Amino acid sequence: MGFDASQFVVGDEWAYRLRDTAPSERVRIRAVTPKKTTASIEVEFPDDGHRVQTVPSSRLKTRWVDVEAYDTQQAAWQRIADFELDSVEQSAVGTVYSALIPEEVAELDWRPVENAMIIKDRGAGRHPSGVCRGDSGEGRVVRHRRRHGRFAGRHGPDRGGRLPRALAHHPRTRDR
Repeated sequence: MGFDASQFVVGDEWAYRLRDTAPSERVRIRAVTPKKTTASIEVEFPDDGHRVQTVPSSRLKTRWVDVEAYDTQQAAWQRIADFELDSVEQSAVGTVYSALIPEEVAELDWRPVENAMIIKDRGAGRHPSGVCRGDSGEGRVVRHRRRHGRFAGRHGPDRGGRLPRALAHHPRTRDR
């Protein structure tokens, strides 16, 4: 099955980002050239002298009408990515994860750029990792942001005290 470029309509305005950390820029689609797994999109930058450029479809992040919500979400992810953990905190993350998530359900996969969680059994019930009964996708890799020694899961560092409460009530840790 090829790439579905139907979401990109000539004349529509989208938010373009040169890099994930770059600011969003408004672009207007002028032409769409579908490829096997992506599309080349010819866009016009109306706020930059109507400059025209061909960009990969992966750089068009959201429709321009939704850019404020998208930018807010990206800023939140950036705050998580900027959070530094020292080696003791990183070790604590691994220890807590091992105590709460059985290895047959999921495992941490430390990669040079990002951490990943490999979910082995989504039917095992709800866990602090966010794995819910009924989700599909055994063996799917769920990425957690880790760059330059930083680690944060889907919801960021536990600042609300949820982790200590979860440990206190979890059967594998409450009797220790």
